[in-house]
Amino acid sequence: MPPCWGNSWYVSDGNASVSRQLARELVQTVEHKMEFQDTYFVPFIKTLSEYKQVVLNTNILRELGLWNSRLHLVGMHLAIEEDAPQEKLLFQKEIPLLARVMVPRWKRLLYAPRAG
Repeated sequence: MPPCWGNSWYVSDGNASVSRQLARELVQTVEHKMEFQDTYFVPFIKTLSEYKQVVLNTNILRELGLWNSRLHLVGMHLAIEEDAPQEKLLFQKEIPLLARVMVPRWKRLLYAPRAG
């Protein structure tokens, strides 16, 4: 190991394989959580009235904070991409224009790296 690297962040070949394994496990966990949300959570939310959906979404965004709320908005946008036009209209009505415009950027920069 070159002396200028120091021991604090040097990754040996053995550590690299452990890191790759942990990364694979992380991707599998994220994929499992996304599948669970798509299978159970999203259909449940669709059964709620429009008013309850708006209230729930507002409360979720408030609790998540800035970083996670952006990820949540990207997830919402992905969930309604193939939905009925009514869901898209509700998204456009309730989500501010700036946030809707930023969704593709957040998807590329924030969501895609986490989702794999």
